[in-house]
Amino acid sequence: MNPNLQETAWHLSLGVSEIIGLVGLVFGLVGVGFAIQQNRKAKSADIAVAEFRSKLFKQRVAQQFSDIAPKAVALAGQIRAKDWPGCAELATTAGAGLSNATGFCARLITEDERESLELAASSLEYILEALPVDGQQLEAGVVQEMTRKCMIIVYTLEKVAGRLKSLDEWEE
Repeated sequence: MNPNLQETAWHLSLGVSEIIGLVGLVFGLVGVGFAIQQNRKAKSADIAVAEFRSKLFKQRVAQQFSDIAPKAVALAGQIRAKDWPGCAELATTAGAGLSNATGFCARLITEDERESLELAASSLEYILEALPVDGQQLEAGVVQEMTRKCMIIVYTLEKVAGRLKSLDEWEE
């Protein structure tokens, strides 16, 4: 046997404070692991909530545009019936709704949709300006043009609403 190598017995003696320290270290590591897991769950929940809010926002915007379209259809019917006070009320209500919906979802509207919505707004403006006052009579061509403008409004609103509704379908 080599005299430089001595067999020494290795032994470990731990006191109470060292044992408590090791137990504390184990609990600390378990706690950190648990905290990391909970943090991941919280981030996942935050992402899910954000996605859900975005989906609800898109649905709400699409519904706003869809809610205005029947007013434009009713406006066309009142134009044909020559109910001018009713036309003025419906056109004003539809215009307010159109402005509200367009402003509410400005970040979701594409440039070509923005142009179409401006055309719809100008169509409503044309209708309001063309409405007779003080018992005037309108020519048949003006009434037809007003009705045509109502259809432009309906098609524009439903096109935008349809695209917004489809956003959720494509994301799923």
